[in-house]
Amino acid sequence: MRVFLDTNILLDILSSSRPGHIPALQLLQVIKDRKIEGVMTTKSVRDAAYVQTQRHKVPVQEFKSAIKLIGSFVQLISI
Repeated sequence: MRVFLDTNILLDILSSSRPGHIPALQLLQVIKDRKIEGVMTTKSVRDAAYVQTQRHKVPVQEFKSAIKLIGSFVQLISI
């Protein structure tokens, strides 16, 4: 089974203040354990980058590190 991590799921993973944070982390763990395949698009990453770095003032390097970690077990596909 393949699941798509859209912008909102990425934001849930990255921000502990969002209501969906815990379920998103649980989904990410299932993907990491290779029980299902996870994919995200370049557009979702770009949109999440904007929200995190511009609106929430997360340092760019912190965002990049988090996405790099997520990308180690979630496939990044172009749109």
